[in-house]
Amino acid sequence: MQMLKLRHTLYVLLTGGVLLHSPLLLAQVPVVDANQPREVTTGPLGPAPANQGEMMYQLQQLQQEVMELRGALEEQAYTIRKLQQQRLDDYRNIDRRLTESNTTTSAGMAPVTGIAPAVGNDVVAVVTQVNEVDEKAAYQAAYEYIKTQQFDQAITAFGDFVVQYPQGNYAGNAWYWLGELHLLKGELEPAKLAFLQVLENFPGHRKSADATFKLAQVYHRLGDAAQAKAMAEAVITQYSQTSATTAQLARDFLSENYP
Repeated sequence: MQMLKLRHTLYVLLTGGVLLHSPLLLAQVPVVDANQPREVTTGPLGPAPANQGEMMYQLQQLQQEVMELRGALEEQAYTIRKLQQQRLDDYRNIDRRLTESNTTTSAGMAPVTGIAPAVGNDVVAVVTQVNEVDEKAAYQAAYEYIKTQQFDQAITAFGDFVVQYPQGNYAGNAWYWLGELHLLKGELEPAKLAFLQVLENFPGHRKSADATFKLAQVYHRLGDAAQAKAMAEAVITQYSQTSATTAQLARDFLSENYP
């Protein structure tokens, strides 16, 4: 009987709102001040873009670079092992040919023609492959600074890279990231020069559409409205089929700044 009375009392308290308005319960409810400013979300490269499409585009870019670097690490390990064996075989071949050439000359016979050019080609091939491995390692080391948000070190590393490998396989990418890094720091003139390097020295590069769009943003911030508009229109005209996402960003840029 007492248990039934207790249950009845609790039911009355609940339905009457007594427990629901208890100070102990209310004290656990978080209070949000609607007048406080909202927190601005920031990412690894600064404040999140106001344009959601641009934010998604930047995330896709970073994801693509990460995937490329992961594959490059595996490829590099394989290439190094392959080059080590190939260099050993090439040097043995060079030594054998030189020995045969010296033996033939010492015996009073005319040296065998074609040995010197063949030896030279072998050496050039080995040096070229070694340089490609070194170039890839240097690029990955520079990009690692971006991943760890050491932007000044990244600028220095990519600057050294384009000097050492001006026409390398990753030179166009290096110039593009130099432009991005300078733009991130608000250094508009160096950013403009870096993006122009991609367009002028590496025509048809896969970063060409992005570099053109970034130039539109740089010119806009420099106050050159006509050139900014021309660059954005060039993205739409030249890259709508090959870089649809970048072309859409250019359209958004034009509608926002040149209605």
